Amino acid sequence: MRKTYRDKKPLDYWTDRWKKIQTDSMAEADDCYPLLYANKAVTKNHRGQVLELGCGPGRLLRYYHMNCVDIVGVDFVDTVIHKLRATDAELKVTYADARELPFDDCRFSAVLCFGVFHCLEDDVSIAVSEAFRVLKPGGKLCAEFRADSIHNRLIDFYKGNGRTSNEFHKCNYHLKEAREILVQGGFTIEQELPAINMPLFYHIPFLRHRSQVFYDEHVSRARGYQLRPWVERMQAIGFRLAPKQMSNLYIFICHKPCNSE
Repeated sequence: MRKTYRDKKPLDYWTDRWKKIQTDSMAEADDCYPLLYANKAVTKNHRGQVLELGCGPGRLLRYYHMNCVDIVGVDFVDTVIHKLRATDAELKVTYADARELPFDDCRFSAVLCFGVFHCLEDDVSIAVSEAFRVLKPGGKLCAEFRADSIHNRLIDFYKGNGRTSNEFHKCNYHLKEAREILVQGGFTIEQELPAINMPLFYHIPFLRHRSQVFYDEHVSRARGYQLRPWVERMQAIGFRLAPKQMSNLYIFICHKPCNSE
């Protein structure tokens, strides 16, 4: 496992980031991250309550709420929770740490966890155990880990992360390492999916889709980080040839065994 460093602690970084933007509109693109993968755990006509760990400004939370899914959002940044409540009083959101969830055992039928586990330097196993605890037997977990890939090493080099910074930011996992954390937490893994969130190429404005040349975080978060068609094709070829190195995330679809207490 490789660690990425910045000049702010994770809580300070995310607090500052979410203070600067308004709440999300709901996610629109079901053919890319994160909705493509979330829908593998929260399928059509889903029954039971869903928990989203690290809901942030609410793109998934609002999508499922608008589609009549009973969903609860949790985040450790109180600023973003207050913003979501002010935006829509019907949203179920609460301030909490993924390592100490304020919910009863076996409450949720699915848990979504994007951008959380790899932000925990030492306690990821505790957060995984908490997700396991609050899931019903047979319930699904969709979990993301940042990949220790060439793609992410290039992104970190491009951004200069770690050259002078000394505050922990994220963990970068090999596929085997992430898999073992989930299995040791009690989960049965159904799918392991290399994935791309914001590509390296997206950091270069000329390579972005024409509709996103002028960066608007709300548009990109709702529609996905779109590249020019020829860049998309080039990236897709590289992804097919070397998915583990071209990805910047590993997505796991898991379930809690039905014989779990």
